[in-house]
Amino acid sequence: MGMDVGAKKGPRSDINITPLVDIVLVLLIIFMVLTPLMEKELAVRVPEEPTPEELATPPPPTSRSTSSRWMRPASSTSTPRR
Repeated sequence: MGMDVGAKKGPRSDINITPLVDIVLVLLIIFMVLTPLMEKELAVRVPEEPTPEELATPPPPTSRSTSSRWMRPASSTSTPRR
């Protein structure tokens, strides 16, 4: 009777979990460091709600000559035919 010493010649199905554990520990440390920093309140300026008078008045009319955006006219070749 012989002894089975060493690994077999076929492919190994064992998963090396050392890199996984390393990544999990690094992420844990990052979250532990960032969590106290995230608890600080940030000053944010929120726009105020418009008054009923502002909602009732329509916006002033604008003309195309003062507008900074222009649309190109559609050419007859650019529209698909049905």
